[in-house]
Amino acid sequence: MYSNSSTSEEILDEGHSTPYLVHPGGNKLYKDLKRTFWWRNMKQEVADYMENCLTYQRVKIEHQRLAGLLQPLDVPEWKWDSVSMDFVVGLPLTQWKNNAIWINYG
Repeated sequence: MYSNSSTSEEILDEGHSTPYLVHPGGNKLYKDLKRTFWWRNMKQEVADYMENCLTYQRVKIEHQRLAGLLQPLDVPEWKWDSVSMDFVVGLPLTQWKNNAIWINYG
């Protein structure tokens, strides 16, 4: 189905405010609407629509964890005097389904 901007706005409003979806996020709204509707740049329009939803922004912020403060490393007096490691997790998945890296400091 091709949609002009006013029709796509009505579809987004209806899909977003329906009581059966319990205020969906952007991906859920797109997947639900995609089953019935399609128009050019639909995914981008859904993302733009969700950026303007105040409820979605508040919920999104509540579910994000705050990063801890970075701690500076002491400069060792001699090479290999101090060896440490760290893990960075929660990264986007790679093609091998990994989402973390292991970092060695020496």
